[in-house]
Amino acid sequence: MKTIIQIFLICAVFQLQAQSDKNNDNTILTQNVDEEDELVVTALGLKRDKDAISSAYTVVDSEALVKANNPNIIESLSGKVSGLQIVRSSSGLKVYLRGSRSLLSDNAALIVIDGVISNGSFLEALNPNSIKSVNVIKGANGAALYGSDASNGVLVITTKGGIKKKKIEPKALNKLKVYSGSLKVKNIKSNASYMRAYSSATSAQEAYDIFLNQRVMHQDDPAYYADVFSYFFKWNAKNQTKAILNYILQVEPDNVELLKALAYKLEEAKEYDLASSVYLNVLKLRPEDSQSFRDLALMYAETNKPQRAFDLLNSLLFDNLDETLSSPATNEVISMQQIVRKEVNNILQKNSGINKKAMNNSHSENAKYDLRIVLDWNRENADLDLQVIDPLLEMCFYSYPKTQIGGTLTLDVQGTFGPEEFTLRNAKVGDYYIKVNYDNAVDKNEAPTFLKVSTFKNYGKPNEMKDVKVIRLNKNKGDDIIAKIKV
Repeated sequence: MKTIIQIFLICAVFQLQAQSDKNNDNTILTQNVDEEDELVVTALGLKRDKDAISSAYTVVDSEALVKANNPNIIESLSGKVSGLQIVRSSSGLKVYLRGSRSLLSDNAALIVIDGVISNGSFLEALNPNSIKSVNVIKGANGAALYGSDASNGVLVITTKGGIKKKKIEPKALNKLKVYSGSLKVKNIKSNASYMRAYSSATSAQEAYDIFLNQRVMHQDDPAYYADVFSYFFKWNAKNQTKAILNYILQVEPDNVELLKALAYKLEEAKEYDLASSVYLNVLKLRPEDSQSFRDLALMYAETNKPQRAFDLLNSLLFDNLDETLSSPATNEVISMQQIVRKEVNNILQKNSGINKKAMNNSHSENAKYDLRIVLDWNRENADLDLQVIDPLLEMCFYSYPKTQIGGTLTLDVQGTFGPEEFTLRNAKVGDYYIKVNYDNAVDKNEAPTFLKVSTFKNYGKPNEMKDVKVIRLNKNKGDDIIAKIKV
């Protein structure tokens, strides 16, 4: 397993190098079911008294599954069973129960639906309203009936018998996922009073003189530095911009949130070498964050250092799923694995000479998409949710992560710098809107929240097009459409 020691070693190496260089069913399921509270459905559909079962089990009944009005069984089960992990990967959806681990075989639990061994795809397609109960049997007790395939536990799903299907109107069907609000893109600008002085500037030099006069007055305000640095890009004046960057690095050398905001702006302006320098400083300050490695690696890819980029990204990938599930903040780990795996394979697709001996074969995948959107942010304590509205006005968001046309969103992450990602292999022609829901409480002496929105058309293909847009959030809470992409 990769350890913190390895991460610090990687960090040291790159410091030295730097110094030298949902469900789509259109029916509602209705059925009157008599609750059998004292019975548990075990393997093969056998019913036994709860008190007679000695193995560890957890029962989730119909009422608990539909209480939160989740669109699919995966979301309904989330958080209701201790140790239960449902993971989407390139090989499909699988269920894992912590505590059941084999070094020689697949560690996935067996899925049994109405007495029949099934798979993750069928489980994901089930409507929560059609399920009577879910019994999670931990340990190897299921192996007595199903053999070694059940040695990692069993997920036993019992559906409601004699289900009647009732057609509903499309409008009711789309309540959870169809967007009905305004599609106007919000133009967010800094409304700080200190920026008014710059409105009189007619040249980059005049603007720089204003900065020299103001900086002492605002020397303890990270938001001031972030706003002024962003402002100077409109002049395309590299000398003044570098001078301000150097000044900020001197007065705020340890402010990770501010440094990441500066690096985002440099990325937006395609100043990748300068961005690399700033991201390297962030990595020195936060070597425990996988995002610090990823940020720097992506800049290496942009500055014609594909092997460095590959090595750094590959170091973030766990060699097996057990390591991922045994890590803290599992959502964040799984989401990062999914995103980095695409970026590693993207580098391989573009650079045939990469030495990839250190890469586990399980991480190889087809990383080609018509549309890819990635959201990063500079504040660890901000809670941001990426949402995408497609040409059919269907929304893709954290509780509805799959759309009818194939859009997929990574898991919701919190308490981190991101990222969150939307991908679509075969995009429908039309407009796609990027929407962000956010709660990002910021103290007045802290750097403001900046979003980096990276959009790719034809990701991983010869005609790939990339665009980076950086947005400063003025409010602590909001729900705004921040960009539109035409495909």
